[in-house]
Amino acid sequence: MTWSMTGFARRSLSQDGFDFTLELKSLNGKGLDVRVRVPQMIDGLDVALRKLVQSRLKRGSVALNISAESSLAGSKIALNETYIDQLADAANRIAPKFGVHTQVNIDGILALRGVIDAGSEALDDTQRDQISAALTSATEALLDDLIENRMQEGAALARLLGDQIAQIEDLTAACRARADARPEHMQARITAALERLGGLDTPISDDRIAQEVAMILVRGDITEELDRLDAHIAAARKLLAEDGPIGRQFDFLCQELNREANTLCSKAQDQMLSEHGMRLKVVIDQMREQVQNIE
Repeated sequence: MTWSMTGFARRSLSQDGFDFTLELKSLNGKGLDVRVRVPQMIDGLDVALRKLVQSRLKRGSVALNISAESSLAGSKIALNETYIDQLADAANRIAPKFGVHTQVNIDGILALRGVIDAGSEALDDTQRDQISAALTSATEALLDDLIENRMQEGAALARLLGDQIAQIEDLTAACRARADARPEHMQARITAALERLGGLDTPISDDRIAQEVAMILVRGDITEELDRLDAHIAAARKLLAEDGPIGRQFDFLCQELNREANTLCSKAQDQMLSEHGMRLKVVIDQMREQVQNIE
């Protein structure tokens, strides 16, 4: 099963007088980078939730955000007055150093973590434990949703990659067929060129022409490149059939495919073969772009 690295999941939860919203977003990443943000009332739960996410995912830039609002009628929003005073003092000390006047932005202050305490002072240890347990369970379900989303997108990616591998295989076969016919085409081209020259004092024999064609073909032999392309195509199909993370291996395989296509183009010495090689490079590049989305 091929997994995508991109996905999104959201869930809601009500617990102990609070309405929680959980959002989990995953984007492409070279490794696994997990960021977790939780309400201040359960500060510390982020460590456990980060480990939970890391145990279920292998690659991607993942962000888990949990927000909370009090659902109790008449609930009060508590301001951390001490913290606000400290912020104001810090602003007054810093402003003269930069030659500016202190400009207090209320929206900016309220957005700072720890300024607003939405009723957490009323929570006892039992409530905090209950909320933590409920959010941990909800995060498990959220991960299930995200993984399902990534699997569905991964299945679509696998189909697309399968089509691109088939295109590469067809182009490789076309290159091989053209390479097999190249001696005849090249000999005809050289003979035609000599006929256009005409009036040579010493006519060039067919054996001499055949010798020159052979030397050109030896220098431009692409048999090894075609054989390696076939091997890489088989390896790509095998990777698509495997379970687990394959993105890094597939990316390396795309680099190898591109290397062989570049060499093939440089040795082509034939317009049609060059065209096949350029189309081959385009498809490989398109495939590599899609591979960046695979876990």
